[in-house]
Amino acid sequence: MAAVLLETIPGTAGILVPPPSYLAGVRALCDEHGIVLILDEVMAGFARSGEWFAFDAFDVRPD
Repeated sequence: MAAVLLETIPGTAGILVPPPSYLAGVRALCDEHGIVLILDEVMAGFARSGEWFAFDAFDVRPD
């Protein structure tokens, strides 16, 4: 079993908002290859990004 773990909006080196299609592309690759997608939202979750969870702004759902 494999997993991809990434921050939705990384904040440790500045706030780096990914391009609109980036997370959708990662989600598609994970689905295609049976990989679990885990999004770390410690810094961007709980409405800190304008959405309750940052992934809501990108129309992507983690596993």
